[in-house]
Amino acid sequence: MGSGRRYNCDMYNEMDPGSSDTAYLTQAGQVVVQAIQKGNPKGKWLMQGWLFHSPFWSDHSRIKAYAPAAPVFGCCAPCVLPD
Repeated sequence: MGSGRRYNCDMYNEMDPGSSDTAYLTQAGQVVVQAIQKGNPKGKWLMQGWLFHSPFWSDHSRIKAYAPAAPVFGCCAPCVLPD
């Protein structure tokens, strides 16, 4: 994975997940974290925050399920929207 510490993974960029089930979303987020940590234990998950502007994510329990390890692991979700 190189020598960097930030790894971009936008699994649902411009598309909705295959399920709205929170257990599914939790597992999907955990898989990302596990893959990054396997390659670089100091790696950080970087995703684009505008993902969460999709109507799918209006149920905030889905966001909480998708990125449960974010505060501990160090997920960064910058939101850059055009003017």
